[in-house]
This record gives sequence, C-alpha cells and structure tokens, in this order.
Amino acid sequence: MQVSTEQCMSIKNKKDANIQCPHPRKYGDYCGIHNKSKTVIRIDKSITPDSRVFINLTFKKPDKVSSEAI
Repeated sequence: MQVSTEQCMSIKNKKDANIQCPHPRKYGDYCGIHNKSKTVIRIDKSITPDSRVFINLTFKKPDKVSSEAI
C-alpha cells in the first residue's frame, strides 16, 4: 500500500479502509473534511478498534449577557 505524504493521512472511509483520502492536506495531516471529523483513522496505522484518533472539537460559547444586568 503506497501512502502519499501530500494527501490527507486519513482513510477514505470505513468501507474503503485500504484507500487513502484523495484530498490534499490542508490542516496539519488532514484535509478540511477529516479535520472536522470527530474520529479519524489514519492510513499509516494498522486498523484496529483502538486506532481511531479522537479530535476534541468542543468549543465553549461565551455566556450571554442579559439586557437586564446592564
């Protein structure tokens, strides 16, 4: 299996686990699609149930200031 370092380092999808994502790397090792994903399976790692990389995308929204408090 040939891994290109110019392309996204994720697998294309779970059905095609041996195919690398065809999109170019944009955000570190991943394309825009896989950068937004909650879980990413890298193409250069062996595929096991523990091979998923979890990306924390939790953003804390600022508290709203009510007009009564002003």
